[in-house]
Amino acid sequence: MRALEIFDTDEQGKLGGSLAEILQLADPPASRLRWTLRYIETPDEVSAAWPAGLKDLESQASSRKFGLSLSWEQLTGLAKVLHAPVDVRLDGWARLPRTGDTPGELRMRIELLDATLFRVAARDRAVLTALERRFKDTRAVELSEMS
Repeated sequence: MRALEIFDTDEQGKLGGSLAEILQLADPPASRLRWTLRYIETPDEVSAAWPAGLKDLESQASSRKFGLSLSWEQLTGLAKVLHAPVDVRLDGWARLPRTGDTPGELRMRIELLDATLFRVAARDRAVLTALERRFKDTRAVELSEMS
């Protein structure tokens, strides 16, 4: 699967763009996918989007094989309250995965790694094209397996 790594930074050296903006640029088809949150690390207060709080969100995401299932509304609401996320991994599926599934149902992956880069993998080339148009410091990569 093709992916784009985004390294853009602002004047203070902070990663440019936001998770909310990445999701917006990835739609369509992002809003039609079934999303799972695999992990999250952030100093941000998330209770406006996840009333049980960050510890509960982290626990629920990491305790499930494929992550915590989130609706598009939950996902975009969460993205709006994340101002300084450190690590996030989101998987967008054609249908929610079940034990024994192959990675073939995975349509998109959005990762924020060490607050230094976004990596967006998508089977839909138009998603990567939209991101390439918006961001300047990017690198195209090929992901051999998405599991």
